[in-house]
Amino acid sequence: MNILILCTGNSCRSQMAHGILQSLDSRLRVCSAGTRPAPCVHPEAVAAMRELGIELSGRVPLSVDRYRDEAWDYVITVCGGARESCPAFTGTVGKRLHLGFDDPAEATGSADDIAAAFRRVRDEIRRAFTALYRDELLPQLSRRARRPGLLTAPPAFPHREARRRERRLADSPRSPINRKRASPPAERPKAPTFLFIWIFFHISTLFTLTPKL
Repeated sequence: MNILILCTGNSCRSQMAHGILQSLDSRLRVCSAGTRPAPCVHPEAVAAMRELGIELSGRVPLSVDRYRDEAWDYVITVCGGARESCPAFTGTVGKRLHLGFDDPAEATGSADDIAAAFRRVRDEIRRAFTALYRDELLPQLSRRARRPGLLTAPPAFPHREARRRERRLADSPRSPINRKRASPPAERPKAPTFLFIWIFFHISTLFTLTPKL
């Protein structure tokens, strides 16, 4: 099951949601991105998630543009209140959800106050995504396990998917067209010299052994 989580900077909320949801089930393919990716994942988000045993230090904020050509079962936005504009995703989506959370990066005060804001948002995200997994995602995964042939999100534009498959096939080295181009020219069959010699020898022997009249 493919799930894409979106926010603005992909540095706090979407990264925490990504780590929490992925930790719940290895069968989920979870990605996260932002419309205006930040330079790095927020250090306070890394610290808050490390308290749960989830490591974010090796991650890099990504742009949503890299995922537009893929099909997604779920696209979930996690932006907060009315001051934020949630990112719009124009790719192929099975279901869209919005789970809004405050941006902890806007927290002010002492270091303890900021850390507490990140923990609060982290815990809100964990509760919301654990409930989503338990009530909606896990039942679907169980049904798909009983039906191995069940596809993920169906393409909204089948003709586009068909054209993409044709282009991938044409570019593949296994394509019959490319194999024909890459194959060396066939050698011309050599003259059957041995056969000619064999026939000539037997005819000569026949004339030699035939008694004269």
